[in-house]
Amino acid sequence: MQPELATQADQGLVGAASALARRLHLPTTLVKFMIVGAIAFLINQLALFLFYDSPLFSFLPDKNTSVDLGLFRDSDIRALISLVLAGEVAIVFQFYAHEHWTFRHRELTKWGMLRFLKFNASAAFIFLLVASNALRFTFDLSPYISLAIGVMISFVWNEETGTVAVPAAGGWSEPVRRAYRFSRRQMGSHWTFVKFILSGVLGYLLYQGALVAAYDIAGIQFFLSTLIAAEVSIIGGFFVRDLWVFTDGPVVRKSLVARFLQYQAKSLVSTIVIVTATVNVLTSGLDVPHFVSTPIGVALGFAWNWAWERGVIWRRQAP
Repeated sequence: MQPELATQADQGLVGAASALARRLHLPTTLVKFMIVGAIAFLINQLALFLFYDSPLFSFLPDKNTSVDLGLFRDSDIRALISLVLAGEVAIVFQFYAHEHWTFRHRELTKWGMLRFLKFNASAAFIFLLVASNALRFTFDLSPYISLAIGVMISFVWNEETGTVAVPAAGGWSEPVRRAYRFSRRQMGSHWTFVKFILSGVLGYLLYQGALVAAYDIAGIQFFLSTLIAAEVSIIGGFFVRDLWVFTDGPVVRKSLVARFLQYQAKSLVSTIVIVTATVNVLTSGLDVPHFVSTPIGVALGFAWNWAWERGVIWRRQAP
């Protein structure tokens, strides 16, 4: 790509991130960081499918191959290998994206390979691998489900401890206390939005869990299973938002029934139309696995949900 075209493309991405940041009333760098994280999650899930389920890596051990690893016995060593490899693919993408986009204006003095090794050995990545595999061992979960839950646990852990390894002026290894203060400051300033994200992750897990229960376990037809999963996610999401997320101040007074009906109507567009249509088009039409198509649909409905819920259903009272 010619330098002029590369510059125009980069400016277009920065402009899009800045516009989204202004719309959500969030710092541009934080929005870019979240965008990179969301894309990395999709890459992680897709890479996991390629390593674990696709025939491209048939040279890996077969599924459900038990191996004694000394401290413990893994009943599916292919799942362990696939989770590690998929995580590494996502880490490579995140490092490159942060280096050349998210934090591109910050001065970096250390050797690039050293920064990559520190990022690769970050507590976030290690904690994700430990959490996802511990869930798989303990509850015999699918690696896709354990990975999704591990991502949520890792996100909460990082927000609470400030252990996200992101570059700062002078290098990647700033003292933990500075990272902790940064994390707490961001959470304090945008706590409602952080809770909204966490409730969205919970809604995603409810959707995935209900979809697996209806389609993979109960054997219900796929389209009907997506509708059941959507309604489970809608009901759970409403009560989490009503009782926890939007409690940062007085909102326009409405009855519980009115709020629920508005939330249900909003969800007809976001969860039913956007998510369900995306999942069915990608999975039934293009044969994309549902554990890949689901997060894509959820990501498309994210901005719509925030604008509608904050601006209409739980709108703040005028001072």
